[in-house]
Amino acid sequence: MIIQKRVNHQLLGGVLKYLGAVEEVTIEECKEIRCLWESDTEASKVLVNLRILDVHFCSNLVSLGEKDDENCASNLTSLRRLEVWYCHSLENVSCPNSIESLKLHGCDSITSVFFPTEGRLNLKSLSIVHCKKLWEKDLKGGQKTRVLINSTIWMLEFVRLSYFIHLTKLKIEDCPHMESFPYDELPNHNVLERLTIVNCPSMDASFPCGLWPPKLCFLNIGGLKKPISEWGPQNFPNSLVELHLRSIPSEDVSNFSQLSHLLPSSLTTLGIIGFEKLESISMGLQHLTSLQHLSISKCPKTKDLPEKLLPSLLCLRIFLCPNLKKSCSRRGSYWPLISPLPCFNIHG
Repeated sequence: MIIQKRVNHQLLGGVLKYLGAVEEVTIEECKEIRCLWESDTEASKVLVNLRILDVHFCSNLVSLGEKDDENCASNLTSLRRLEVWYCHSLENVSCPNSIESLKLHGCDSITSVFFPTEGRLNLKSLSIVHCKKLWEKDLKGGQKTRVLINSTIWMLEFVRLSYFIHLTKLKIEDCPHMESFPYDELPNHNVLERLTIVNCPSMDASFPCGLWPPKLCFLNIGGLKKPISEWGPQNFPNSLVELHLRSIPSEDVSNFSQLSHLLPSSLTTLGIIGFEKLESISMGLQHLTSLQHLSISKCPKTKDLPEKLLPSLLCLRIFLCPNLKKSCSRRGSYWPLISPLPCFNIHG
């Protein structure tokens, strides 16, 4: 069910009364509404089957329920996924025990996100991005927990990961003031499979230090205080099959052999992003015998590719690498090696 534009609060209330059987609702660009329903209690009596709620670009939305108390858990016990995108007036969100996935993106006014104790245990995916006023003021146990994962300006601290032990996916991105991260808790996250930590230039220079979730499959990392060239061996788990490394401008890596110690042989997908001084990838990947997907982005000086690995790839992607674009063109030296690949994309 999609509700779009020109819907005021009164009309929206009338529509919601007839959605008892609906499992998915998307509300988009309804700029007149300040709340979705009168109270959470009333909504829970009507939206008994609602599992997925997406709210996008409702610029005057202040809260989900007009009479909701931010310190009380939501009564929408069927709700599993909640996504709110670019609702600039939204001030707080309270989640039910049943919540499994929460995404808040571009909500400039939000100052708090609350989970009941059971809710944080059921949570599997949490992404909070570009929420400028969200920062940790009061993190306590008990019935409610104030939590934040990602902001872009004011964040100085990070929540205790032990409160969210059942997360399978965690994304931390664009937090320039984030200084600390409880990396020592990562090995306790037995179900965390996907982890993104990028563009956090103030993060503690002792991270990363080789402590990772035991079942980690996907890691997107870089843009941290410690340059990748200074990372020691990371002891990644054998489950890691996809790794994306993101550089910072001061990174002094000209040959990828300098980073070969970071690449576990289990990798099937490797992404190399933003290494401005990188000239060659011809060495350092020889041990990646299972590699199937290779992506190279924003590496303007890179000229050489790993010729021995190219024939075994399923997909090669190159973006904003002018030297590689030339050598991978139809008249380029690498064309005979890449033209037989099932998938290759060269852009920029």
